[in-house]
Amino acid sequence: MTTISLRGIRSIVGGLAALLALSCGDSASGPDGGCTGPVESCTLRELATSAGVRIGAGAAVSRLVRDDPEYAGQMARHFNALTPNAELKWQATQPERHLRRFESADLLVDFAAQNRMEIRGHTLVWAHEDVYDVLPQYVNDVTDAGRLREVTREHVNAVMERYRGRIRRWDVVNEPLTIAGEALHDNVYRRLLGDRWVSEVFRMAAAADPDAELWLNENLALSNAAKADTLYELVAEMVADGVPIDGIGFQGHFLGGAPDAGHVETTVRRFADLGLRVAITEMDIPMPDGAEGAERQGTDFYETIAACLRVSACEEVTFWGFTDAHTWLDGFLGRPARPLPLDGEYREKPAYDGVRQALAERAGL
Repeated sequence: MTTISLRGIRSIVGGLAALLALSCGDSASGPDGGCTGPVESCTLRELATSAGVRIGAGAAVSRLVRDDPEYAGQMARHFNALTPNAELKWQATQPERHLRRFESADLLVDFAAQNRMEIRGHTLVWAHEDVYDVLPQYVNDVTDAGRLREVTREHVNAVMERYRGRIRRWDVVNEPLTIAGEALHDNVYRRLLGDRWVSEVFRMAAAADPDAELWLNENLALSNAAKADTLYELVAEMVADGVPIDGIGFQGHFLGGAPDAGHVETTVRRFADLGLRVAITEMDIPMPDGAEGAERQGTDFYETIAACLRVSACEEVTFWGFTDAHTWLDGFLGRPARPLPLDGEYREKPAYDGVRQALAERAGL
């Protein structure tokens, strides 16, 4: 006789309810019809549709999408976009030069299509040797510039051609700058190809899929003015050189609380003035301790997102995760961080309300 736990029953029921809401619409409207009722009754997905922007669940895990119906259902109910966690990174798709593995990525791409969600291709090249060893060893072992270009082109072509027409935008290069932001990482690309290596990879991506949006994704620029300056110099030079770059993703790992809203808006406008699209791509803010911690977190989410959305070029906000039940920050900080809009039981937090308010303002509701 099979015994199902209360948690298991709740997961099944919650997942089915969320999927039914996705199919039939709930409270104020359907997921793609926008918010037509009171703002407080609308999901983030409905408000994002009304605002003409993407609201994304990042760090999406294929295993959870496959095995946890509540996780999958709640993601589809609240969000109109997703970003895979590791499934599209080089180590996952091509751990060895001639070994390609796409099963996990395919699952997320299919899930996104089935639930009318856009998917962000994250990421083609991440060469961050300062803290993380994130490239396959066969790439790090390359000692010849021509060979590095060859293996990179093979990888970019294989991934982008597989998902051509299904993934419209790609984080072509992730975190090219050092943590402090004073320069490019001293990685295998810079050592062999020089300071223009980022531009080279963007040109490879444009050749692999001329119709794709090509983005650069970087951390800390919304909370560090010096890093924002270094990033601006890099990107402005790319634009001036005619490099095919469409957008900038500002990661939003705000571990010390929300950044200054004025700096956020100024920085977003600065890059928008280069003719680029802008997104906050990996947002999470740990909940402060104390009785008012949840309310403070809600204000932080609102102020940061509203500052970005006041700029018309800001077209996406994606969280790194979406429920406190699954967040990388618990392990990173060694304590419960509670950094996301939904709590561990998928209930809406004041953080969710803060995002809702920012989206409603962008939508004019």
